[in-house]
Amino acid sequence: SFSDADQRLAEDIGRRAAMLAEREAILAMLQRTAWNKRKAASKLKISYKALLYKIKECGIVDPRSNAEF
Repeated sequence: SFSDADQRLAEDIGRRAAMLAEREAILAMLQRTAWNKRKAASKLKISYKALLYKIKECGIVDPRSNAEF
């Protein structure tokens, strides 16, 4: 039987693993669609707004926006 601390740790690990998997799926789809967010959202079967939220939540940065000045 798990203690409360063990249970919380397992849930935290699960959440992190899920976010990492989601981040990888989103990043792969963005790359496949040449960073066309509307097309990526459609292919991922989520709304455009949800994709924008997840991009921010997962810390995904468009490599094209890293222009040096």
